[in-house]
Parts: sequence; C-alpha cells; structure tokens
Amino acid sequence: MNLPAQESRQALDAERLRSELTAPRGPLGRFEWAAQTGSTNADLVAAATADPDAWPDLSLLTVEAQQSGKGRLERPWKTPVGGALAISLVLRPRGVPVDSLAWLSMLSAVAVCRTLRPAGVDAWIKWPNDVLAVDAAGQAKKICGILAQLVLLPGRDPAVVLGTGINVSQDRAELPTETSTSLLVEGSRVLDRNILLQEYVRSFTAGYQRFVAAGGNPQRQSEGFPALAQEVASMMLTLGQQVRAELPDGSYRCGRASGIDAQGALLITDPEGTSVAVSAADVVHLRRADVQGIGYA
Repeated sequence: MNLPAQESRQALDAERLRSELTAPRGPLGRFEWAAQTGSTNADLVAAATADPDAWPDLSLLTVEAQQSGKGRLERPWKTPVGGALAISLVLRPRGVPVDSLAWLSMLSAVAVCRTLRPAGVDAWIKWPNDVLAVDAAGQAKKICGILAQLVLLPGRDPAVVLGTGINVSQDRAELPTETSTSLLVEGSRVLDRNILLQEYVRSFTAGYQRFVAAGGNPQRQSEGFPALAQEVASMMLTLGQQVRAELPDGSYRCGRASGIDAQGALLITDPEGTSVAVSAADVVHLRRADVQGIGYA
C-alpha cells in the first residue's frame, strides 16, 4: 500500500473535526467519533429513539471501522480499519412532508459527487442511492452506498437517519465485489479522510438547508442554485438508460429511465410511451437492460 493510502488509514482527527464542523464554526448540531461499531445507522436510530433531545438536527456519527453495516435490502457493508468513511446523520427537517424525504438520499449522493469530482474521480449517481465511479474505459463501479431510515416517535416530527459509506483506501483485494471500487483504485488525488469528511459535510449541509428552506420541494430553486431535482438529474447516470427493475413479486418493469417524480420515484417509459413510477422500496434490483456488468444492482 502506498504512503498516501497508509496515511489515510490513520484515525480521524476527531477533536479538530468537532471544532471545525459543529456550531458556532460549522453547520453540525453534534459530532461523535468511535473507533469501531457494528453499524453507525443502527446506533443512531437507537440513540435518536431513546433520547431524541440529545441528538438535534444534523448530528453526525463516524467510525474507523464498521463491522455489520447494511445497505438496501440488508446487503452487508464491512470496512477495514481506516479504509473508508462511514457517516451517519440524524436529520430533523421541519416543514418537509414525509413524501419528500426520499430526496435526502439523493441529496447525499449529490454531496458525494461534489466531493469526489474535484479529487479526480468521475462520480455519478445511480438511482436510488448509490454513487458510481466511471473509469477511462467507461466501466462504472460502486464507490459509495447510501441508506436512509425513518424514525417515528409520538408527538414529534419524523426524523431520518441517513448513512453514507464511501470506499477510500481499500485495494482491489479488500473490496467486497468485482463491481466495487475505491478512491485508491480510481487514482483519487485526495485520500485524506479528514479532508473528504469536511468537504462532504459542508456540501451536504448547504444543500440540506436549501432543501428545508424550500419546504422539501425538489423543484424549487434558491437564488444562485439550481433546484435539487435539476441537480440530481444532471448527475444521474441512470437517466436515459434502458433499465430493468425487478420487483419483489418477481415481475419486471422494463424501458427507458425517463425521469424522477416529485416523491423521488424513478419513471420508466416503455416503447409505447407509457410511464410507470417505481419507488426505491419497491425495487429489488435495477439493472441496465442494454449492457451487462457495469455495476448496476
């Protein structure tokens, strides 16, 4: 392993990150670090349920190693010590309808793309909650997974625990599948997880604040910034592709990925021009129908 990769695996500078990222200097309500845990999302769901007042909006938990993290459909995500960024946020977006909360996963994906692209990684969103890196040969592999979990408590507005996992310094042998990649493998100019975490947090929180100010309306523009729906569409590799969505009952929806509706569902248009919306909760797999093996799953 090269020196930058080794240095990236040193423990995060938690005290400096807390000082720079929490109020009054930064946008976070709380910053916590741990050496190891099973799942940052599971920890925050439990904590935000047991003591919600202790975990205000934009509370963050990050760890050096996650042993039993999970993505969509309970898919495992395990990381070597210091080899990745495992970030979970408690979000309490007041005034945002529950139907709009699905956009938070894509808001995180936008922030990941905005963090990785300046580092030299050609990052794109794959609906509904992955970020893919496209190499010089046009092959797309998963570099980041995102998982949002709803927390409902009586008498309180809904909260969301949003987990984002970015593969940083894993070499090919440490990656979980052949369709996975990391910043190291992609030749990123930045492997310092302190820098990456700060860039992600600042990008995500800026977009989140605009989203909340817009009442969760992904079509509403703010001064000097595009609407979230427009920004997502500009970064989404899925749109325009011929796709096949596999549903829980074993049936399929095939056609062109033609857009995203107001609730964040993917619109699939068949050759006759009929469109159907499929939500993330309804899709077991989404694959490209015209090309195989580029990391769609």
